[in-house]
Amino acid sequence: MTTTENVGFAKIGFAKTGQPKNPGHRYQPGHPHHPRKHGSRTQARVFKRRAAKIFAAIVAERDNELSVTQLIHAQNAADLGASIMEMKDRRETGEFIDPISITNLVNAQRRSLSALDE
Repeated sequence: MTTTENVGFAKIGFAKTGQPKNPGHRYQPGHPHHPRKHGSRTQARVFKRRAAKIFAAIVAERDNELSVTQLIHAQNAADLGASIMEMKDRRETGEFIDPISITNLVNAQRRSLSALDE
């Protein structure tokens, strides 16, 4: 093997074994062909976003004047609301969701919201 062949392999990205390197995907996030992430990480982002929107709505409805205990109840109600929405989305996709579990979440959310007014 001559030195020109070694330079040729180095130029086209082959390792010494003759196998091409795996550069991975070259698309940046946001590009239509960028591989999407599926799984619990993306679901956690959706859950947090939903809970934050519900929490902001609860606090704004009360004119931003809540005690620490009321803020805790508001956060619990927002988390429960996000859980309810997630379960309803899963039910719409065809997955079986026990209606009693949704009812229990709704009742717990109602109790948290009633504790805000006390």
